[in-house]
Amino acid sequence: MLGSADFTRRNLDNFYLDADVALEADLDTPLAQELVNYFETLWQNDPIALREYTTDFQTYEDQSFTHYWRYRLMEAAGLGTF
Repeated sequence: MLGSADFTRRNLDNFYLDADVALEADLDTPLAQELVNYFETLWQNDPIALREYTTDFQTYEDQSFTHYWRYRLMEAAGLGTF
């Protein structure tokens, strides 16, 4: 299943439509195995090639008071495009 989960007010009120794709395959097919392996590589990072795809939330966490209230105001007004 590929797609996004955008639960902002703007999206839920049908202002913005997301596209999703559903692909069905047996888990023992080469395509399914390749997709599972790719997902696991991105989710867990790649220890063999020493590539980092994901990190902890705290790495880029923004605790700015101004950003928080700007987000809240934009979300309440339906102006959010995030």
